[in-house]
Amino acid sequence: MRRRFVAAMIRRELRSAVRRFGFYGACMAIGIAVVLSLHALRSAVNDAVDLRSKELLGADLRLESRDAFGPEDAALLAPIEAQARAPVTKVTRMGSMVLAERSGRSRLVDLLAIDGRYPIYGAVWTDPPKAFDAFGKRPLGVFVDQSLMIQLDLGVGDRLRIGSESFEVVAGIVKAPGRFGFQAEVAPRIFLTQQDLDRTGLLTLGSLVTHLRYFELPDGAAQAWHEANEERLDEARIRAQTLATYQEELSEAFGSLTRYLGLVGLAALLLGSIGVAAGMRTFVQEKQGSVALMRSIGATPGDVVAIHVGLAVVLGLAAGVLGIAVCLPILAVVPELFRGLLPVEVTLSLEPAAIATGLALAVWATLLCALGPIVDLAAVAPLAALRADFGAASERRRRGRVVIAAIVGASIFAAAIGQAGGLRVGAIFAAGTLVCVGLLALAAWATM
Repeated sequence: MRRRFVAAMIRRELRSAVRRFGFYGACMAIGIAVVLSLHALRSAVNDAVDLRSKELLGADLRLESRDAFGPEDAALLAPIEAQARAPVTKVTRMGSMVLAERSGRSRLVDLLAIDGRYPIYGAVWTDPPKAFDAFGKRPLGVFVDQSLMIQLDLGVGDRLRIGSESFEVVAGIVKAPGRFGFQAEVAPRIFLTQQDLDRTGLLTLGSLVTHLRYFELPDGAAQAWHEANEERLDEARIRAQTLATYQEELSEAFGSLTRYLGLVGLAALLLGSIGVAAGMRTFVQEKQGSVALMRSIGATPGDVVAIHVGLAVVLGLAAGVLGIAVCLPILAVVPELFRGLLPVEVTLSLEPAAIATGLALAVWATLLCALGPIVDLAAVAPLAALRADFGAASERRRRGRVVIAAIVGASIFAAAIGQAGGLRVGAIFAAGTLVCVGLLALAAWATM
């Protein structure tokens, strides 16, 4: 293989290739930008959750039970209660319909009746600011999620009927520990004192109530107690959340969303790749005469492969660089788009590993698209310069195409499984993608 000859031919082919594949490369760049942006978002959220898990949970340990904590649970809870640094905060949670007296609108809500200091860590952000500092000091006053205030057309000072009592809206809740995003939209929260909940008459025999306990503990105490009593907690039907388990749950919940969106980005990348493959096929048909002429003056099949593989690598790197450039402004916009869904505020950035991943993805996709056409070019014989109908043995080409199809299919499966983070979802996505591509190929063949 003559390196100077190959390099000179790559530079020559690039002049026309950039114009031909610019649009398709842009499509691939968008897919790469989406994939990289979501990877950066997932990494930033995981890091922020690890740093601020106490504020998100609101305590070192949270216990949850459908049954009231009674004497039968005393022996189980006594060791952890003895380690508590402050009185345990008790919260009663239940669902109920509420009625906005001025607008007449009603809504299913999540009532949280608090007895004690809440939250132990972090804060409840309200509008007007710092209004939650006065929680419990105003009888029959409630704090309402802002989404509920919009839905019921509520304002500060309006009356809200809960059960048999009428309450005054003290402030709207902007952010509070425990839930975020869609969770809060399904059943918006209303915070009130335990005494006020007792006045509503909602707590009766058969009411669906969840009892919560929040603990402030020394470092490591909650995890050690939870690991030692996990079986007993299951038997008592008490769910325990430590900082470690809460971090895992949040990361998994948000990871599911980013994995889904990542598959959307991968789909965009594959669609761009299909366009590149179609353009490359036309490019090959136009270049067969030139390649046959090169072969007739001494170029080997290896030279032909090296030239066009080099061309594909350069185009892939260009698409990757463009994708990274497109990704940078997206990183500034994504946190704003996901603000209502994120448990924390994050700032996104691209790590060197992410940049390398983007470039590798672009080169991988371009090489996959170019593999078949390049093999066809390598099979062009020197005599094709004199006879256009002179070609390689059809049996060899068929075997080559089967091998290439297997490589492409395996690569798509590997990329989808890696992006989805699981075998089942990734395999289903890859299989669906290959079926769609097969149907498109069949439709193209039928119309030829």
